[in-house]
Amino acid sequence: MVLSLTKSVPVDHLNNDPLSQVIAPPKDESPEERLARQAVEEKARKISDDIDKFLKRDGDAAEKRKSSTVRVLLLGQSECGKSTALKNFQLIYSPQSFQAERIAWRLVVLFNLVHSIRVLHNVVSDALQTQEQRQITSSASSPSSPFYPHPR
Repeated sequence: MVLSLTKSVPVDHLNNDPLSQVIAPPKDESPEERLARQAVEEKARKISDDIDKFLKRDGDAAEKRKSSTVRVLLLGQSECGKSTALKNFQLIYSPQSFQAERIAWRLVVLFNLVHSIRVLHNVVSDALQTQEQRQITSSASSPSSPFYPHPR
């Protein structure tokens, strides 16, 4: 057995290699045993090649699925559900991007919530101030009880 390597390797070093010792055929192998061993090795090689082909095809198919981009033009009248259809496509085919968009909208929702609470607070404050002013003006104009404002 002659190996062509870029560096010269002593022959006894190859004999000391544990892998070559494990995969080497037995020294006292008969011709029938050798044929049986070669048949088993050939069958194992064929199975290995089949697995490699399957993995390559599966990897190619996955790569094709990843790299294929589908563009959809949604047409329709206003308020007919184009945005809803788009969100449903995102949920089904790209849940990661939907989650990322959902996180981005979180600040907008919180801002709207705070703004709405401030508006409600201002409306209630204005209503209370107006009621207090009416009570003050009604109590000053008539000697009635402060609990029963004078009707107009």
